[in-house]
Amino acid sequence: ISHVGDSLHGLPQAARTRRGRLLIRSAIVGFFLVAAWIVVIVGLQLHGNDTPDFRPTAEAILVGISKNSVDEVYEQSSPRFQEMVRKERFIDDMTDLEETVGRFREITAVNDTLVTNGPSGRVGRVSLTAAYDKASCKVSVSLHFVQDRWKLLGIGVELPSELRIS
Repeated sequence: ISHVGDSLHGLPQAARTRRGRLLIRSAIVGFFLVAAWIVVIVGLQLHGNDTPDFRPTAEAILVGISKNSVDEVYEQSSPRFQEMVRKERFIDDMTDLEETVGRFREITAVNDTLVTNGPSGRVGRVSLTAAYDKASCKVSVSLHFVQDRWKLLGIGVELPSELRIS
């Protein structure tokens, strides 16, 4: 302990030499650079995680499907979705869905939201719990950012096991 005390007592004398002043300046600059680097990294992470609120878009799509506006929902969907899914197939699938679970009532919970950037642009996905007339289902709506708005890229509905599929 006395050796440590002697070392601490000698620190102010080290700052009086040219090497001591250089060491203190280097330590201050080093701490400043590390702090600036941490601030930049945190700032980039916070700025990069701005995920949009997909709830209104998903709700508009689910309401459109439930109000027999499936044609309109398909026409307003992403061109990529229209390349992958034929209009007749989409209409048939959504009609079957409505016969099985009933009409869409509301979104009860937003479980997860994800946005990725890829070769085809920005793609977002929202996982939510939706209440229908006959059951509550887990729904996943995928969206594609095209022409400055989010458009339907895909939809998946997980039916509860106790629900009879019609």
